Amino acid sequence: MKTRKLTSQLVGNLATAALAMAIAGGAQAAQTMTSSFIDGLPPLEPSPFVQGAFRWQKAGVDFGSYDKVMLDRVHFVYATDSESKTIDPSHLAAIGASLVTRIREAMEPEYPVVDASGPGVLRLRLAITEVRVMKVEGKKVAKGIFAITPVGLALNALTSGAAEETDLSRSRIEAEALDSASGTRLGVFIDPEPARHGDGGKSWEALQESFSFYASRLRSRFDREHGR
Repeated sequence: MKTRKLTSQLVGNLATAALAMAIAGGAQAAQTMTSSFIDGLPPLEPSPFVQGAFRWQKAGVDFGSYDKVMLDRVHFVYATDSESKTIDPSHLAAIGASLVTRIREAMEPEYPVVDASGPGVLRLRLAITEVRVMKVEGKKVAKGIFAITPVGLALNALTSGAAEETDLSRSRIEAEALDSASGTRLGVFIDPEPARHGDGGKSWEALQESFSFYASRLRSRFDREHGR
């Protein structure tokens, strides 16, 4: 009986130590994380809702007081070691529009996406960072891709051009939530490997699939906060 008790205590101590190491490992990864999009990056912790991602949330914030969303245009940040710092703007516009569309479809009509700040409006700043572009000699620039509608057609058009010269293997999704009226930072989210939420690929198409995943998680968070 005594041996069983000692064994139980030992297992418990090992489990506690393993949990502490896991938490410390997550904290260490967060502490070494930097951002070229979010100024003054706060200390992050592993996200309880998105495996492999990190987050920070302002203490005491009541997300249930927000029932509308305002979306900034999506930013694209090139990696410091990117061979080129240029992608056709129409490509980026199409990708950014796709992300906004996915969020709008997931949130509305219960949580309207609005264009103006005000009470109850959560402002989201979004970015795809660590984008690497290879130099291509004699590249022909595609014209007017974003003029093709709907957005899905524009995305299909861009994949034949930008996809072949773009390395998304280390790209990240970054987001910052603000109170739209005061500008107070409410939360930060960084996912170092967004493509795993799609088909596991490293293409623009895989990244599009991950957008739907994030949009559904955002909707679920709003539903929880509003008791739905």
